[in-house]
Amino acid sequence: MATVLFLQRDSYEVFGVMYLSASISQKGHRAEVLIEVEEGRNFFARISEIKPDIVAFSIMSGLHDWAAKTAAEVKQRFNYHIIAGGPHCTFSRNLLEWKG
Repeated sequence: MATVLFLQRDSYEVFGVMYLSASISQKGHRAEVLIEVEEGRNFFARISEIKPDIVAFSIMSGLHDWAAKTAAEVKQRFNYHIIAGGPHCTFSRNLLEWKG
């Protein structure tokens, strides 16, 4: 059983994440969502507690810099597999630019 952890900066409903989480769960895997503004200083500690197999981002334009910075930090701290999707990844020529 794999665990996929979706990371968000702000607390709002992301339909793509909800659809993917439902599909992941139906296949017998675990899906979690962690929201930075709700976790505050505990954000990275909570990521560590969950021990995901994959860390995922659904990125909207305007949040792409936060996602790139957060992905780089997650990769550096934990070396988890990271995937990104969402509107920014679909429509922007300048995808995430981070070195990890």
